[in-house]
Amino acid sequence: MAEESRQSATDGLGLPRRMWWLWPFVVLLIVIWAISLWAVRVADTETTLGVVTSHRGLGNTARAEIALFVPSSIQPRVLGEAVDVTCQGVTFKAQVFSESGDILSVQDIRDWVGSRLLAERLFNDGVRLQQVVTESGAHIPAPGEHCDVTVISGRVRLLELLGRSLQS
Repeated sequence: MAEESRQSATDGLGLPRRMWWLWPFVVLLIVIWAISLWAVRVADTETTLGVVTSHRGLGNTARAEIALFVPSSIQPRVLGEAVDVTCQGVTFKAQVFSESGDILSVQDIRDWVGSRLLAERLFNDGVRLQQVVTESGAHIPAPGEHCDVTVISGRVRLLELLGRSLQS
């Protein structure tokens, strides 16, 4: 009977009972971790459409000019801002080199993208046109190619970003 009333040598989570003093530190670490997830803000990115319009230079110094369609839901890009351009699975570094213009009409967008349905979708987003130029390199996208351009659209709490990734 004495053995039945004897306490276990470990607590519910397997920590030896003589190490009870570790629990406040574990709780403190969890609280600090939770606060850091809430407090830290990271860059929030958005992917928009770009169309390669022309090339500058020859050989290894060649650069591609890309027409970037910036939706009205995000701010126009500032001159010199770095963006990532992905064309057919290949990612290029690029920079914005023109100011944002007025909101484009459906016909103007259709002239750039060549598709009525895509032009109407972009028009509904209220896109503005800005020009982007890639860094020089031997392999650049061909004129007329559609590319995904990743831009920073703002800052968001890390906890919110993690919550979005769990929902999708």
